[in-house]
Amino acid sequence: MRDKLDPILMDLKLAAVRLRTALHDLAEFGEGALGNTAKADDKGLSVKLRPLVRALKDADRLVHEASHCIDVQGWTLETLARSETKPGTQLPPDSLDQLIACAQTLTEDVRQTASFIQGNATLLFKRISPSVTPQTPSNNNNGDWPEDYDYVCLESKEASARKNAEIRDALPSDLQKNFENVVKNAETAAIGATAATELDANDKTLLVYYAAQTVTHMNYLTQAIDAFLQTVEHNQPPKFFLAHGKFVVLSAHNLVNIGDIVHRNVTKQDVRGNILQCADALSDGMKACVAKTKKAAQHFPSVNAVQEMVDSVVDISHLA
Repeated sequence: MRDKLDPILMDLKLAAVRLRTALHDLAEFGEGALGNTAKADDKGLSVKLRPLVRALKDADRLVHEASHCIDVQGWTLETLARSETKPGTQLPPDSLDQLIACAQTLTEDVRQTASFIQGNATLLFKRISPSVTPQTPSNNNNGDWPEDYDYVCLESKEASARKNAEIRDALPSDLQKNFENVVKNAETAAIGATAATELDANDKTLLVYYAAQTVTHMNYLTQAIDAFLQTVEHNQPPKFFLAHGKFVVLSAHNLVNIGDIVHRNVTKQDVRGNILQCADALSDGMKACVAKTKKAAQHFPSVNAVQEMVDSVVDISHLA
């Protein structure tokens, strides 16, 4: 078991991070689409979509719990390798078994949800005409629809602060300060953006939604960079810092994707330009990081090459 697990250990960890991130984003998007069914003309959409989204949310919870359990234990041979069992006996599934089993059953749930949303996109996603003044959402007291399913419902400052505090408290102590800085920067950027220009309702909704997504992915990026720098500080060979470098690039790539989505959907030209400029700069930083990480691996243990690699990763943190 140990011989089979050792060569693929870092690939397993990378696959788990990708699965957790992609599944969470898809589940959140599905929940947003479900919220939009309340305003669709066809009221049968919510009945059909709700079980599909529920399946994704359940899978998201299971994947998060299993991967978090492995993160706490450590992605090492000592914690993940299991001894051979005697014929006729079977060990209970551990967190890695649960993660793999859940991933294997996801294909059909993802296909059905994506197919349904794509097929009904024109009913689920409608832009408000610029010539029409958007109505202010009013409280729904009839109990037909829970508020947390409303895609366009904006969180209050208190609710956002409470969630951020919960995330910060759940992080390891050495990462909490980084998360506090990210939240502070996001709040400062949001205040500066709203003070500089008037945005229509669609733009505000879009920016608020993806601001929350950005904070989440910034948290992932911070953790990835921290883990990467720890491998360098402990003089780990290329096998390990290459694997950790993949996590950094993956996390940064998610932020570039968010920037691209917002750029393509925001109507305010100056906001579009600023977002595109930031996304392009981060994309260029990723390319430089990949090149310098490969160079460091080829010239290892060259101090200069390793330092250039570290500098490129630090540049990504600044650009993000």
